[in-house]
Amino acid sequence: MPQHVGRPGTLRRWLMALAAAALVLGLTACGSPPGGARPGRMQITLLGLNDFHGNLQPPGLSVNAADAGEAPRPVAAGGAAHLAALVAAERAAHPHTAVVAAGDLIGASPLVSSLFLDEPTIEAMNLIGLDFASTGNHEYDQGWHELKRMQDGGCERYTAKTPCQLSHPFKGARFRYLTANTLRRDGSTLFAPTAVKFFEQDGVRIGVGFIGLTLRNTPHMVRASGVQGLRFTDEADAANARIPALRAQGADVIVVLIHEAAKAASRCRTRAARASRATSCPSCGACPAPWTW
Repeated sequence: MPQHVGRPGTLRRWLMALAAAALVLGLTACGSPPGGARPGRMQITLLGLNDFHGNLQPPGLSVNAADAGEAPRPVAAGGAAHLAALVAAERAAHPHTAVVAAGDLIGASPLVSSLFLDEPTIEAMNLIGLDFASTGNHEYDQGWHELKRMQDGGCERYTAKTPCQLSHPFKGARFRYLTANTLRRDGSTLFAPTAVKFFEQDGVRIGVGFIGLTLRNTPHMVRASGVQGLRFTDEADAANARIPALRAQGADVIVVLIHEAAKAASRCRTRAARASRATSCPSCGACPAPWTW
């Protein structure tokens, strides 16, 4: 999303989006495992966020929330600590959980993160337990070579700032960036295009596949040097092309992570409509409330 999220209204939106993006997928199981009946349904929870933009510190904001049977009241929100607590609570309540992001985790960040090339934000997401993320336009602010360093780690210098000022060496992201429609000159994807996470319960094994997509207009939203040598292809075509391989890898349900601006929600839904019906859950960047067909 091409805007800064240090502003209170935007920060409040991504925090509320995290709660709104908790999806429960009821997956019907067939057959019976040895020694017992297979459950009729397995509950899998997806926690999704986007546009974190390195906001590690609490901004002194709150959201209105209510426990069961109680009136809404202001609850402190914002920053990595509150986010970590919320994710931990959801994981404790729902053991089959995946945590995903739809872009702009880094870039356009406040000084606490940007001064250190957003390494602290990557490390915070490691501690929170993020599983997968698509790339937004701001991931390319410092160029794709620096983004690769965010994934792979290391202290090679690609910008005017000095890397590894806090952690030496910087070990990179434990979560995986996914870029199905971001291609290098040789046709290979910048990062892995897809991933599958498996959940097991009472002998049942369910695979949830993830496809990461970046808005194809990204080259018009960032400095040309930051994406030089990259090509961003049609989002729906890229997603559809990956579905057979995900099915072969054992994905029973497929989730698309795409970074798309809130004002372009209709375009986000149009792309989802063009995607295969096998794509069960599109999650659209800064219009983060996913929907299920």
